[in-house]
Amino acid sequence: MTSGETAAARPRPGDRPEDRAARGGRDFRLFWYGETVSLYGTQVTFFVLPATALTLGATAGQMGLLRSAELAPYVFALLAGVAVDRLSARPLMIVANLLRLLLIGMLPVLAWRGDLRMSLLLPVAVAVGTASVVYDVAWMSFVPELVGPDQLVEANSRLGVSASSAQAAGPGLGGLLVAVVRAPYALAVDAASYLFSLVTLALIRTAPRSRPDGAPPSSAGAVLRQLVEGIGYVACEPRLRALAVIGFATNLVITGHSSMVLLYATQNGVPASWVGLMLSVSAIAGALGAVLSRRLVERFGPGRLYRWAFALVLCAPVLIPLAGGPGPVFLVVLGLAYGPSFLAMGIGNVVVMSLRQRITPQPLLGRMNAAMRTLLFGGGALGGAATGALADAVGLRPGLAVLAAASVLAVPAVLLSPVSRLRGMPEPAWLTPAPDAPAAENRPGEARRTSGPGH
Repeated sequence: MTSGETAAARPRPGDRPEDRAARGGRDFRLFWYGETVSLYGTQVTFFVLPATALTLGATAGQMGLLRSAELAPYVFALLAGVAVDRLSARPLMIVANLLRLLLIGMLPVLAWRGDLRMSLLLPVAVAVGTASVVYDVAWMSFVPELVGPDQLVEANSRLGVSASSAQAAGPGLGGLLVAVVRAPYALAVDAASYLFSLVTLALIRTAPRSRPDGAPPSSAGAVLRQLVEGIGYVACEPRLRALAVIGFATNLVITGHSSMVLLYATQNGVPASWVGLMLSVSAIAGALGAVLSRRLVERFGPGRLYRWAFALVLCAPVLIPLAGGPGPVFLVVLGLAYGPSFLAMGIGNVVVMSLRQRITPQPLLGRMNAAMRTLLFGGGALGGAATGALADAVGLRPGLAVLAAASVLAVPAVLLSPVSRLRGMPEPAWLTPAPDAPAAENRPGEARRTSGPGH
Protein backbone atom coordinates (compact mmCIF):
# COMPACT_ATOMS: atom_id res chain seq x y z
CA MET A 1 0.00 0.00 0.00
CA THR A 2 1.59 3.23 -1.13
CA SER A 3 1.20 6.68 0.35
CA GLY A 4 -0.71 7.73 -2.76
CA GLU A 5 -3.15 4.88 -2.28
CA THR A 6 -3.64 5.81 1.36
CA ALA A 7 -4.35 9.41 0.45
CA ALA A 8 -6.83 8.30 -2.17
CA ALA A 9 -8.70 5.98 0.18
CA ARG A 10 -11.78 7.18 1.98
CA PRO A 11 -11.02 7.33 5.73
CA ARG A 12 -13.04 4.97 7.86
CA PRO A 13 -14.09 5.90 11.40
CA GLY A 14 -10.98 5.70 13.50
CA ASP A 15 -8.75 5.81 10.40
CA ARG A 16 -8.36 9.60 10.33
CA PRO A 17 -4.89 11.06 11.05
CA GLU A 18 -6.06 12.69 14.26
CA ASP A 19 -7.48 9.37 15.50
CA ARG A 20 -4.25 7.56 14.70
CA ALA A 21 -2.20 10.27 16.39
CA ALA A 22 -4.15 9.71 19.60
CA ARG A 23 -3.44 5.96 19.53
CA GLY A 24 -0.08 6.00 17.73
CA GLY A 25 2.03 6.87 20.76
CA ARG A 26 0.71 3.98 22.84
CA ASP A 27 0.65 1.42 20.03
CA PHE A 28 4.07 2.30 18.69
CA ARG A 29 5.55 2.03 22.16
CA LEU A 30 4.01 -1.42 22.53
CA PHE A 31 5.50 -2.51 19.20
CA TRP A 32 8.86 -0.92 20.01
CA TYR A 33 9.10 -2.62 23.42
CA GLY A 34 8.22 -5.99 21.93
CA GLU A 35 10.58 -5.56 18.99
CA THR A 36 13.46 -4.51 21.26
CA VAL A 37 13.09 -7.59 23.48
CA SER A 38 12.73 -9.78 20.38
CA LEU A 39 15.89 -8.31 18.82
CA TYR A 40 17.88 -9.12 21.94
CA GLY A 41 16.56 -12.67 21.89
CA THR A 42 17.40 -13.04 18.20
CA GLN A 43 20.97 -11.86 18.73
CA VAL A 44 21.34 -14.35 21.56
CA THR A 45 20.22 -17.11 19.19
CA PHE A 46 22.72 -16.02 16.52
CA PHE A 47 25.39 -16.98 19.04
CA VAL A 48 23.71 -19.84 20.92
CA LEU A 49 22.49 -21.81 17.89
CA PRO A 50 26.06 -22.42 16.56
CA ALA A 51 27.14 -23.19 20.13
CA THR A 52 24.35 -25.78 20.29
CA ALA A 53 25.63 -27.29 17.04
CA LEU A 54 29.08 -27.63 18.61
CA THR A 55 27.62 -29.62 21.50
CA LEU A 56 26.17 -32.00 18.89
CA GLY A 57 29.60 -32.54 17.32
CA ALA A 58 29.05 -30.39 14.22
CA THR A 59 31.79 -30.30 11.58
CA ALA A 60 32.98 -27.13 9.86
CA GLY A 61 30.77 -27.96 6.89
CA GLN A 62 27.72 -28.36 9.09
CA MET A 63 28.48 -25.08 10.88
CA GLY A 64 28.57 -23.31 7.52
CA LEU A 65 25.35 -24.99 6.40
CA LEU A 66 23.65 -23.94 9.64
CA ARG A 67 24.39 -20.28 9.01
CA SER A 68 23.35 -20.63 5.37
CA ALA A 69 20.11 -22.29 6.45
CA GLU A 70 19.23 -19.21 8.51
CA LEU A 71 19.92 -16.82 5.60
CA ALA A 72 18.79 -18.82 2.55
CA PRO A 73 15.06 -17.96 2.94
CA TYR A 74 15.91 -14.27 2.44
CA VAL A 75 16.37 -15.11 -1.24
CA PHE A 76 12.56 -15.02 -1.34
CA ALA A 77 12.24 -11.59 0.27
CA LEU A 78 10.68 -10.24 -2.94
CA LEU A 79 7.81 -12.71 -2.66
CA ALA A 80 7.38 -11.89 1.03
CA GLY A 81 7.00 -8.25 0.04
CA VAL A 82 4.18 -9.16 -2.35
CA ALA A 83 2.42 -11.09 0.45
CA VAL A 84 2.71 -8.13 2.83
CA ASP A 85 1.26 -5.79 0.18
CA ARG A 86 -1.74 -8.07 -0.28
CA LEU A 87 -2.43 -8.89 3.38
CA SER A 88 -2.39 -6.96 6.66
CA ALA A 89 1.04 -6.74 8.26
CA ARG A 90 0.14 -7.39 11.91
CA PRO A 91 -1.48 -10.83 11.45
CA LEU A 92 1.54 -11.93 9.41
CA MET A 93 3.87 -10.71 12.18
CA ILE A 94 1.86 -12.57 14.83
CA VAL A 95 1.95 -15.83 12.84
CA ALA A 96 5.68 -15.42 12.15
CA ASN A 97 6.50 -14.83 15.83
CA LEU A 98 4.27 -17.71 16.92
CA LEU A 99 6.16 -20.04 14.57
CA ARG A 100 9.52 -18.79 15.83
CA LEU A 101 8.37 -19.22 19.45
CA LEU A 102 7.35 -22.84 18.84
CA LEU A 103 10.38 -23.77 16.73
CA ILE A 104 13.02 -22.24 19.00
CA GLY A 105 11.14 -23.27 22.14
CA MET A 106 11.08 -26.94 21.22
CA LEU A 107 14.88 -27.19 20.96
CA PRO A 108 15.58 -26.94 24.74
CA VAL A 109 12.78 -29.46 25.34
CA LEU A 110 14.29 -31.90 22.84
CA ALA A 111 17.73 -31.40 24.42
CA TRP A 112 16.28 -32.16 27.87
CA ARG A 113 14.74 -35.35 26.49
CA GLY A 114 18.01 -36.31 24.78
CA ASP A 115 16.39 -36.20 21.32
CA LEU A 116 18.14 -33.14 19.83
CA ARG A 117 20.11 -34.01 16.67
CA MET A 118 22.04 -32.00 14.08
CA SER A 119 19.72 -33.42 11.41
CA LEU A 120 16.86 -31.57 13.14
CA LEU A 121 18.75 -28.33 13.77
CA LEU A 122 19.20 -27.53 10.06
CA PRO A 123 15.50 -27.71 9.03
CA VAL A 124 14.55 -25.73 12.15
CA ALA A 125 17.02 -23.02 11.10
CA VAL A 126 15.42 -22.89 7.63
CA ALA A 127 11.92 -22.66 9.10
CA VAL A 128 12.94 -19.93 11.57
CA GLY A 129 14.66 -18.04 8.75
CA THR A 130 11.51 -18.22 6.63
CA ALA A 131 9.38 -16.83 9.45
CA SER A 132 11.99 -14.10 9.99
CA VAL A 133 11.78 -13.06 6.31
CA VAL A 134 8.02 -12.55 6.60
CA TYR A 135 8.33 -10.69 9.91
CA ASP A 136 11.18 -8.43 8.76
CA VAL A 137 9.38 -7.37 5.59
CA ALA A 138 6.05 -6.95 7.42
CA TRP A 139 7.25 -4.68 10.23
CA MET A 140 8.71 -2.20 7.71
CA SER A 141 5.17 -1.77 6.36
CA PHE A 142 3.61 -1.85 9.83
CA VAL A 143 5.42 1.14 11.36
CA PRO A 144 3.70 3.67 9.01
CA GLU A 145 0.39 2.22 10.24
CA LEU A 146 1.30 3.20 13.81
CA VAL A 147 2.72 6.70 13.36
CA GLY A 148 2.18 9.64 11.04
CA PRO A 149 4.59 10.60 8.24
CA ASP A 150 6.15 13.34 10.36
CA GLN A 151 6.97 10.77 13.09
CA LEU A 152 8.60 8.14 10.87
CA VAL A 153 12.16 9.40 11.27
CA GLU A 154 11.91 9.40 15.07
CA ALA A 155 10.25 5.97 15.08
CA ASN A 156 12.88 4.42 12.82
CA SER A 157 15.62 6.06 14.87
CA ARG A 158 14.34 4.37 18.04
CA LEU A 159 14.18 1.02 16.27
CA GLY A 160 17.71 1.56 14.94
CA VAL A 161 19.04 2.21 18.44
CA SER A 162 17.35 -0.98 19.63
CA ALA A 163 18.95 -2.98 16.80
CA SER A 164 22.43 -1.56 17.44
CA SER A 165 22.26 -2.16 21.18
CA ALA A 166 21.01 -5.72 20.65
CA GLN A 167 23.83 -6.44 18.21
CA ALA A 168 26.32 -5.12 20.75
CA ALA A 169 24.92 -6.93 23.79
CA GLY A 170 23.56 -10.11 22.21
CA PRO A 171 26.77 -12.12 21.65
CA GLY A 172 28.06 -11.30 25.14
CA LEU A 173 24.75 -12.25 26.72
CA GLY A 174 24.68 -15.42 24.63
CA GLY A 175 28.18 -16.34 25.75
CA LEU A 176 27.24 -15.77 29.38
CA LEU A 177 24.13 -17.94 29.05
CA VAL A 178 26.14 -20.71 27.36
CA ALA A 179 28.60 -20.64 30.27
CA VAL A 180 25.84 -20.68 32.93
CA VAL A 181 23.04 -22.90 31.57
CA ARG A 182 24.64 -24.61 28.52
CA ALA A 183 23.87 -23.93 24.87
CA PRO A 184 20.58 -25.69 24.08
CA TYR A 185 18.81 -24.40 27.18
CA ALA A 186 19.92 -20.80 26.55
CA LEU A 187 17.63 -20.82 23.48
CA ALA A 188 14.68 -20.57 25.91
CA VAL A 189 15.58 -16.88 26.29
CA ASP A 190 14.88 -16.26 22.60
CA ALA A 191 11.62 -18.22 22.79
CA ALA A 192 10.54 -16.05 25.73
CA SER A 193 11.39 -12.89 23.75
CA TYR A 194 9.04 -13.97 20.95
CA LEU A 195 6.30 -14.61 23.50
CA PHE A 196 6.73 -11.08 24.85
CA SER A 197 6.57 -9.68 21.31
CA LEU A 198 3.38 -11.66 20.64
CA VAL A 199 1.73 -10.15 23.71
CA THR A 200 2.63 -6.59 22.70
CA LEU A 201 1.38 -7.16 19.13
CA ALA A 202 -1.90 -8.55 20.47
CA LEU A 203 -2.40 -5.43 22.63
CA ILE A 204 -2.08 -3.03 19.68
CA ARG A 205 -5.48 -1.54 18.74
CA THR A 206 -4.62 0.40 15.58
CA ALA A 207 -6.67 -0.91 12.64
CA PRO A 208 -5.05 -1.39 9.23
CA ARG A 209 -5.38 1.53 6.87
CA SER A 210 -8.18 1.08 4.35
CA ARG A 211 -7.21 0.24 0.78
CA PRO A 212 -8.25 2.43 -2.16
CA ASP A 213 -11.87 1.99 -3.21
CA GLY A 214 -12.25 -0.47 -6.05
CA ALA A 215 -8.55 -1.43 -6.15
CA PRO A 216 -8.38 -4.88 -7.80
CA PRO A 217 -5.95 -7.51 -6.57
CA SER A 218 -2.77 -7.77 -8.63
CA SER A 219 -2.57 -10.62 -11.12
CA ALA A 220 0.30 -13.08 -11.07
CA GLY A 221 1.55 -11.57 -14.31
CA ALA A 222 1.56 -8.06 -12.85
CA VAL A 223 3.41 -9.25 -9.75
CA LEU A 224 6.04 -10.96 -11.91
CA ARG A 225 6.44 -7.85 -14.04
CA GLN A 226 6.96 -5.69 -10.96
CA LEU A 227 9.57 -8.10 -9.57
CA VAL A 228 11.45 -8.06 -12.87
CA GLU A 229 11.34 -4.24 -12.98
CA GLY A 230 12.96 -4.00 -9.54
CA ILE A 231 15.74 -6.42 -10.44
CA GLY A 232 16.18 -4.75 -13.83
CA TYR A 233 16.60 -1.31 -12.33
CA VAL A 234 19.37 -2.51 -10.04
CA ALA A 235 21.08 -4.30 -12.95
CA CYS A 236 20.90 -1.29 -15.32
CA GLU A 237 21.89 1.57 -12.96
CA PRO A 238 25.74 1.52 -12.83
CA ARG A 239 26.08 2.71 -9.25
CA LEU A 240 23.39 0.38 -7.91
CA ARG A 241 24.91 -2.47 -9.88
CA ALA A 242 28.30 -1.79 -8.29
CA LEU A 243 26.76 -1.59 -4.81
CA ALA A 244 24.98 -4.89 -5.41
CA VAL A 245 28.03 -6.79 -6.69
CA ILE A 246 30.37 -5.52 -3.97
CA GLY A 247 27.67 -6.03 -1.33
CA PHE A 248 27.22 -9.63 -2.46
CA ALA A 249 30.98 -10.27 -2.20
CA THR A 250 31.22 -8.52 1.18
CA ASN A 251 28.33 -10.48 2.67
CA LEU A 252 29.80 -13.72 1.33
CA VAL A 253 33.12 -13.01 3.07
CA ILE A 254 31.63 -11.76 6.36
CA THR A 255 29.21 -14.67 6.70
CA GLY A 256 31.92 -17.11 5.69
CA HIS A 257 34.33 -16.26 8.49
CA SER A 258 31.66 -15.41 11.08
CA SER A 259 30.08 -18.86 10.65
CA MET A 260 33.44 -20.46 11.45
CA VAL A 261 34.73 -18.16 14.20
CA LEU A 262 33.15 -20.01 17.14
CA LEU A 263 34.43 -23.41 15.97
CA TYR A 264 37.84 -21.89 15.12
CA ALA A 265 38.19 -20.30 18.56
CA THR A 266 37.03 -23.29 20.58
CA GLN A 267 39.38 -25.59 18.67
CA ASN A 268 42.19 -23.29 19.82
CA GLY A 269 41.11 -23.44 23.48
CA VAL A 270 39.19 -20.14 23.65
CA PRO A 271 35.90 -20.40 25.64
CA ALA A 272 32.69 -19.53 23.79
CA SER A 273 31.90 -16.83 26.37
CA TRP A 274 35.14 -15.03 25.50
CA VAL A 275 34.24 -15.09 21.81
CA GLY A 276 30.83 -13.58 22.62
CA LEU A 277 32.48 -10.79 24.61
CA MET A 278 34.87 -10.02 21.75
CA LEU A 279 32.01 -9.83 19.24
CA SER A 280 30.03 -7.54 21.56
CA VAL A 281 32.95 -5.12 21.91
CA SER A 282 33.42 -5.18 18.13
CA ALA A 283 29.73 -4.44 17.58
CA ILE A 284 30.09 -1.33 19.75
CA ALA A 285 32.66 -0.10 17.21
CA GLY A 286 30.03 -0.63 14.51
CA ALA A 287 27.51 1.50 16.38
CA LEU A 288 30.16 4.20 16.79
CA GLY A 289 30.81 4.11 13.04
CA ALA A 290 27.12 4.65 12.33
CA VAL A 291 27.01 7.63 14.72
CA LEU A 292 30.07 9.26 13.10
CA SER A 293 29.07 8.53 9.51
CA ARG A 294 27.20 11.75 8.77
CA ARG A 295 30.08 13.98 9.86
CA LEU A 296 32.56 11.83 7.97
CA VAL A 297 30.48 12.01 4.78
CA GLU A 298 30.35 15.79 5.06
CA ARG A 299 34.11 16.01 5.52
CA PHE A 300 35.44 13.39 3.10
CA GLY A 301 32.57 12.80 0.65
CA PRO A 302 30.65 9.55 0.08
CA GLY A 303 32.99 8.13 -2.58
CA ARG A 304 36.18 8.30 -0.56
CA LEU A 305 34.43 7.04 2.57
CA TYR A 306 32.85 4.13 0.71
CA ARG A 307 36.19 3.23 -0.91
CA TRP A 308 38.19 3.02 2.29
CA ALA A 309 35.41 1.51 4.44
CA PHE A 310 34.81 -1.46 2.17
CA ALA A 311 38.48 -1.91 1.35
CA LEU A 312 39.06 -2.26 5.10
CA VAL A 313 36.17 -4.72 5.50
CA LEU A 314 37.58 -6.90 2.71
CA CYS A 315 41.18 -6.76 4.01
CA ALA A 316 40.42 -7.39 7.71
CA PRO A 317 39.86 -11.18 7.31
CA VAL A 318 43.59 -11.58 6.55
CA LEU A 319 44.26 -11.44 10.30
CA ILE A 320 41.83 -14.25 11.19
CA PRO A 321 43.90 -17.26 10.00
CA LEU A 322 47.00 -15.64 11.57
CA ALA A 323 45.50 -15.86 15.08
CA GLY A 324 47.38 -18.22 17.37
CA GLY A 325 49.12 -18.60 20.72
CA PRO A 326 47.49 -18.56 24.17
CA GLY A 327 43.78 -17.84 24.43
CA PRO A 328 44.07 -14.11 25.26
CA VAL A 329 46.55 -13.51 22.43
CA PHE A 330 44.37 -15.46 20.01
CA LEU A 331 41.35 -13.41 21.01
CA VAL A 332 43.22 -10.10 20.65
CA VAL A 333 44.18 -10.96 17.08
CA LEU A 334 40.56 -11.80 16.30
CA GLY A 335 39.53 -8.50 17.87
CA LEU A 336 41.98 -6.63 15.65
CA ALA A 337 40.19 -8.16 12.67
CA TYR A 338 36.60 -7.77 13.84
CA GLY A 339 36.81 -4.38 15.57
CA PRO A 340 37.96 -2.33 12.54
CA SER A 341 35.70 -4.39 10.28
CA PHE A 342 32.62 -3.59 12.38
CA LEU A 343 33.63 0.08 12.53
CA ALA A 344 34.03 0.24 8.73
CA MET A 345 30.73 -1.57 8.17
CA GLY A 346 28.94 0.84 10.51
CA ILE A 347 30.17 3.74 8.36
CA GLY A 348 29.82 2.01 5.01
CA ASN A 349 26.27 0.79 5.56
CA VAL A 350 25.01 4.32 6.20
CA VAL A 351 26.72 5.55 3.01
CA VAL A 352 25.29 2.67 0.96
CA MET A 353 21.74 3.07 2.26
CA SER A 354 21.79 6.83 1.67
CA LEU A 355 23.09 6.39 -1.89
CA ARG A 356 20.50 3.73 -2.69
CA GLN A 357 17.69 5.97 -1.48
CA ARG A 358 18.94 8.99 -3.44
CA ILE A 359 19.70 7.16 -6.69
CA THR A 360 16.35 5.37 -6.95
CA PRO A 361 13.06 7.05 -8.03
CA GLN A 362 10.33 6.87 -5.41
CA PRO A 363 8.07 4.39 -7.29
CA LEU A 364 10.94 1.89 -7.49
CA LEU A 365 12.32 2.19 -3.94
CA GLY A 366 10.47 -0.77 -2.48
CA ARG A 367 11.37 -3.13 -5.31
CA MET A 368 14.96 -1.92 -5.39
CA ASN A 369 15.36 -2.56 -1.64
CA ALA A 370 13.78 -6.00 -1.94
CA ALA A 371 16.05 -6.89 -4.87
CA MET A 372 19.11 -5.72 -2.94
CA ARG A 373 18.05 -7.61 0.18
CA THR A 374 17.57 -10.81 -1.82
CA LEU A 375 21.01 -10.52 -3.43
CA LEU A 376 22.89 -9.56 -0.26
CA PHE A 377 21.40 -12.31 1.88
CA GLY A 378 21.98 -14.72 -1.01
CA GLY A 379 25.68 -13.86 -0.79
CA GLY A 380 25.61 -14.55 2.93
CA ALA A 381 23.93 -17.93 2.45
CA LEU A 382 26.51 -18.93 -0.17
CA GLY A 383 29.39 -17.73 2.01
CA GLY A 384 28.47 -19.89 4.99
CA ALA A 385 27.99 -23.06 2.95
CA ALA A 386 31.06 -22.55 0.74
CA THR A 387 33.41 -21.76 3.63
CA GLY A 388 32.19 -24.76 5.61
CA ALA A 389 32.71 -27.10 2.65
CA LEU A 390 36.16 -25.62 2.02
CA ALA A 391 37.14 -26.02 5.68
CA ASP A 392 36.03 -29.65 5.61
CA ALA A 393 38.12 -30.24 2.47
CA VAL A 394 41.40 -28.51 3.37
CA GLY A 395 41.15 -27.76 7.10
CA LEU A 396 39.71 -24.86 9.09
CA ARG A 397 42.73 -22.52 9.17
CA PRO A 398 43.69 -23.10 5.48
CA GLY A 399 40.04 -22.64 4.49
CA LEU A 400 39.91 -19.29 6.29
CA ALA A 401 43.17 -18.33 4.59
CA VAL A 402 41.69 -19.06 1.15
CA LEU A 403 38.62 -16.98 2.04
CA ALA A 404 40.86 -14.10 3.18
CA ALA A 405 42.88 -14.22 -0.07
CA ALA A 406 39.69 -14.19 -2.16
CA SER A 407 38.42 -11.28 -0.09
CA VAL A 408 41.53 -9.20 -0.83
CA LEU A 409 41.15 -9.94 -4.55
CA ALA A 410 37.79 -8.13 -4.44
CA VAL A 411 39.37 -4.86 -3.24
CA PRO A 412 40.20 -3.57 -6.79
CA ALA A 413 36.49 -3.79 -7.63
CA VAL A 414 35.81 -1.38 -4.75
CA LEU A 415 38.56 1.02 -5.80
CA LEU A 416 37.40 1.07 -9.45
CA SER A 417 33.69 1.29 -8.61
CA PRO A 418 31.75 4.32 -9.93
CA VAL A 419 30.58 4.79 -6.34
CA SER A 420 34.16 5.37 -5.19
CA ARG A 421 34.43 8.31 -7.62
CA LEU A 422 31.53 10.23 -6.10
CA ARG A 423 32.63 13.54 -4.59
CA GLY A 424 29.22 14.37 -3.20
CA MET A 425 25.79 12.84 -2.81
CA PRO A 426 23.94 12.64 -6.16
CA GLU A 427 20.77 14.60 -6.78
CA PRO A 428 17.81 12.76 -5.25
CA ALA A 429 16.07 10.81 -8.01
CA TRP A 430 12.80 10.97 -6.11
CA LEU A 431 12.59 14.75 -6.77
CA THR A 432 11.80 13.80 -10.37
CA PRO A 433 8.86 11.39 -10.68
CA ALA A 434 9.63 8.25 -12.64
CA PRO A 435 7.93 8.12 -16.07
CA ASP A 436 4.65 6.19 -16.17
CA ALA A 437 4.90 5.00 -19.75
CA PRO A 438 5.65 1.31 -20.21
CA ALA A 439 8.62 2.13 -22.46
CA ALA A 440 10.21 4.17 -19.68
CA GLU A 441 9.54 1.41 -17.16
CA ASN A 442 11.37 -1.04 -19.38
CA ARG A 443 14.41 1.24 -19.51
CA PRO A 444 15.26 1.98 -15.85
CA GLY A 445 18.40 3.79 -16.88
CA GLU A 446 16.13 6.44 -18.42
CA ALA A 447 14.90 7.45 -14.97
CA ARG A 448 18.49 7.81 -13.82
CA ARG A 449 19.41 10.13 -16.70
CA THR A 450 16.52 12.48 -15.94
CA SER A 451 17.07 12.52 -12.22
CA GLY A 452 20.53 14.00 -11.89
CA PRO A 453 24.10 13.98 -13.11
CA GLY A 454 25.74 10.64 -13.75
CA HIS A 455 28.88 9.59 -11.95
